[in-house]
Amino acid sequence: MSDHRTPQLVGLGVQAVTEIADRLGLTWQLRPGTVASSIAASSTVPVLLDGDEAAVSATSLLGGLLQVGTRVMVEAVPPAGNFIVGYALTGYVANQLTHDTLVRASSNLSLGAADVLVPGTQITVTVANLARYNATGIFDFDETGAGTTVCLGRLYVDGANHSSNAQALLEVTTTNDRATVAQQWDGTLSAGSHTLELRGARSAANGSQVANATHTCLRVQVYE
Repeated sequence: MSDHRTPQLVGLGVQAVTEIADRLGLTWQLRPGTVASSIAASSTVPVLLDGDEAAVSATSLLGGLLQVGTRVMVEAVPPAGNFIVGYALTGYVANQLTHDTLVRASSNLSLGAADVLVPGTQITVTVANLARYNATGIFDFDETGAGTTVCLGRLYVDGANHSSNAQALLEVTTTNDRATVAQQWDGTLSAGSHTLELRGARSAANGSQVANATHTCLRVQVYE
């Protein structure tokens, strides 16, 4: 497994190990991790790879002492072993698309004061490393009973409103006011399982409004 966008981020060691592995026909994987304890660089170093629960031993190709907590890049070359080939940049996020999921609402949601899940618009992803995501929500808002209010569409991540508070908005006043409105969000995800979902509400309790299932959907793309 090769990934030619990463070497420039993490130092020169990765290039040498990669070239050797490729010449020998070996597969390899590059992953970020954290040094678990301080050991001289000439010895194997315990590194907790992002997304793992137990540290692995890695041979350091860097000079000097690696302190506990140092963020590093580890190249796994089976059966040769694991090699620390560089330092991971703070906030390192790779750019390989690993999830691309679209879900559509399964039924209508009557809008009220509280943010409520639009049925069927929930996506759960599991990432091995720090990742980034792009999410697009489309809401089919419809005024079914006359009354002036604003229909609100939000993205929730792991049970919390997206930090930007960006919303899909539609002001309605009369029966049959209807539109399909969209909003986009982005952010990062730590290693583990995460749930993203669309929720709907309204700004004032006037008339009646729904988020129709017909055209309401959520798309989430995750890059690791």
